[in-house]
Amino acid sequence: MLLEINSTAPIDDAFAHLFHFDIRIPGVDDAEKLTGEQWHFSSSDTERIDTLNQIHLKDHNAVLEPVDVKMIFDTNGKYIQIEIQGSFRWYDPPDAETARKDVAVRGTLIGKRK
Repeated sequence: MLLEINSTAPIDDAFAHLFHFDIRIPGVDDAEKLTGEQWHFSSSDTERIDTLNQIHLKDHNAVLEPVDVKMIFDTNGKYIQIEIQGSFRWYDPPDAETARKDVAVRGTLIGKRK
């Protein structure tokens, strides 16, 4: 199953964070079967990697790209909950060649299922 996790925020919200992750979970063909499933991403590259998976911060003035991340899924009726935790590289500005530093991210995303 391929999941696309995208968030959108009001255009005038300068403090909005935008998430984009393309996730493949082998053996899962229905969102109802996501509960308890996990997705892991890890990269040992020390340079910037070519990935669409990222979190945009501060009205797109900075980008967090995953280094070592885990997501845990839970579905409940019309909703899906995703716990995210791990380390990301902070690029500021978003097109910077080198990261400012590695940062820890931990949180929960809750959204409606399609």
